[in-house]
Amino acid sequence: MRNPASSVVAEIYLQAHETTAITTLSNPPNIWKRYVDEVFAIIKRSHLDEFQQHINGLHPNIELTVEQN
Repeated sequence: MRNPASSVVAEIYLQAHETTAITTLSNPPNIWKRYVDEVFAIIKRSHLDEFQQHINGLHPNIELTVEQN
């Protein structure tokens, strides 16, 4: 069975991961909202590839995929 604490640990880790990603980027998103494993972000299109490469480069097992509107 799944440990009840695992979701809490995952949430704490993801908060730290996204904080590091956003604060170490020269052009961070204007808005960043996450719920579980979904993210709503507003970022200039010209900075999107840079941001995606940056956040995906922080940890080899965490990968952000992008759907643009």
